[in-house]
Amino acid sequence: MATTTLKAIRQEVAARLGSYASGTATGGTTSTVVINNDAEFIGDTNTPSPDLYEASWVLPTSGDNAGVVRRVKDDGFAPNTGTLTVVPVWSNAMANTNTFEVHGTLHPDRIKEAINRALRKMHFLHTFALTLVTDGDMETSGVGSWTASNASLAKTTSAAQVISGAQGMSVTTTSANGYAGSTAIPVEEGQNYYAQVSFKNVAAATTPKLVAYDATGSAEIDSTTWTEGGDGTLRLAFRVPDDCRSLVLRLQVVENSKVVYYDEAILLQQGRRSYPLPTFVLNPESEIHEVYTLAYQSVRTSSDQSRPMHREYEVWPNWDHLADPLGPSGQQYSIILAGGGTTARPVWVQMWRRFDELSADSDTTSAALDWAAAGGLMECYKILRSSAPAADVTIWDDRLSEARSNFIAMNQRYVPRKAIRVRAGHLEKM
Repeated sequence: MATTTLKAIRQEVAARLGSYASGTATGGTTSTVVINNDAEFIGDTNTPSPDLYEASWVLPTSGDNAGVVRRVKDDGFAPNTGTLTVVPVWSNAMANTNTFEVHGTLHPDRIKEAINRALRKMHFLHTFALTLVTDGDMETSGVGSWTASNASLAKTTSAAQVISGAQGMSVTTTSANGYAGSTAIPVEEGQNYYAQVSFKNVAAATTPKLVAYDATGSAEIDSTTWTEGGDGTLRLAFRVPDDCRSLVLRLQVVENSKVVYYDEAILLQQGRRSYPLPTFVLNPESEIHEVYTLAYQSVRTSSDQSRPMHREYEVWPNWDHLADPLGPSGQQYSIILAGGGTTARPVWVQMWRRFDELSADSDTTSAALDWAAAGGLMECYKILRSSAPAADVTIWDDRLSEARSNFIAMNQRYVPRKAIRVRAGHLEKM
C-alpha cells in the first residue's frame, strides 16, 4: 500500500499556496542560514529580490534545529551571500547539509493543522473482523495491548507482513514457546467459543501456535499449530471450562529465535449477538457499509490446521448498533447482529473510515498525495479568508471556491458514491 508522509503533503500544499522554497544549507549560525550554491537564494545584490523572503517562516527539517520554526527579519535576506537572518535565534547553529523550508503565506504549523482537518473529512473503505480481543486487528499504535513472554513484540507496516489494514505484529522468540498474550478477556464458563489468527511469510522450521489459555485457572484450554510455512490461518473451536471467567489468547512460536507475523486475532462466542466496535467508529449509522460472514469454504485440512482454497461470503441479513455507555468518552459503540448470533465463522464489518491525523513529519497516510494536498489547500484558504482584511476577502473566496471544487472532484475519484440499500426498514446511504 502506497504511503504519503506529512512532510510531503505539507510541501505540496505550500508549493500550491505560493511564496514557498526549500533548500539545503551550506552553513550558518544560531541566527542565520547560509545557502551559497542555490539560485533561489544567492545571486547579486538585487537578484533574487532582497525582500523575497522577508517575514517568511523558516522550518528546518533536519539537524539539531529540526522542527523549530523561526522568522526572517526585516531586511533579513542577503541575496549576494545567500543568507537568511532569523529571529529569535536557534539554540544550535545551522550546519552544512541541514535541510529547511521557507513558508511565506502561512506558518507551517497552520498548514499541518489544515492538512489534519482535511484528513478528518476524507474516508476510505476499511474492513475489520469482529472480535473480543483488544487490538485484535493490530491497528493500535504500539504493543501495549499485548504481553510478551520469552519474546519481543513489534508492530510492522510492511505489506509483505500484514494481512489487512495498515499493521501486523511480529512475535520474535527469545526462548522456545515464546508468545504474545492478549489482555484478559471476560468469558462465560461452559460456553463455546471460536478463535482464529492469521499470519504471513512463515519460514521453514517455524511453527506458529494459537493457544486458548484459562487465565482464571492458569491452564491451557486448547491449542493448534501450523507446520507448513508460508501464509495461513489457525482456527480453534473450544468450550470454556467451568469456573473459568477470564481467557487469554496466546500467539505463540514453538521454536527459539524465530519470528511470525500475526494479524487478525479473532475471538467469538458462539450465539453471541453483541460485539464492541473499535473506537475509530464514530457514527455507525453512516459509516458502516456492510456486514458479512463466511458462507462456504473449501479447504485442505489436517487435524489441527487449514489452508483456505476457495471462499464464498454472505451478507449478514440485519444488524443494528448501540451506544455503549461504558466506552471511552461515550464514543464506543456495539454492533447488534440479528438472528442466532455468531458461530464458528469470522464476521467482518466494512466501513467508510476517516483517515488518521498526522503528527511527525515521518508519519504516513495511505491517502493519495494529490487528494490530501487538495484538502489541505482548501483548509488553508479558509484560514487566509477568515484573517484577511475586508478588501482581500473576495480574492481568498475565489481561491477557496476553486480549491473546494478540486477537493470535491478528488473525493469523487477516490471515494465512489455510496450505494443505497434498505436495512431493517430504514433507507440509508452506504
